[in-house]
Amino acid sequence: MFKHLTSEATTYVAAHYMRHANEWRLHMEDALNLLCAATCAPTLSRLASEQYRHVDIAWGLSEISSGK
Repeated sequence: MFKHLTSEATTYVAAHYMRHANEWRLHMEDALNLLCAATCAPTLSRLASEQYRHVDIAWGLSEISSGK
């Protein structure tokens, strides 16, 4: 009987641990997504504006060089 109780307790503890581990993982994923959104958005916006600037500069240089 003691062996059965030990086995049931171990099973319960393992299930409890996995349930909370999965909840913790989901919370960590949400937190990382929020953090990435907060830190990556300004960087992506700056990158896009720099790319447009480089295209404008390249276009201007090609006009200048074709005008010579």
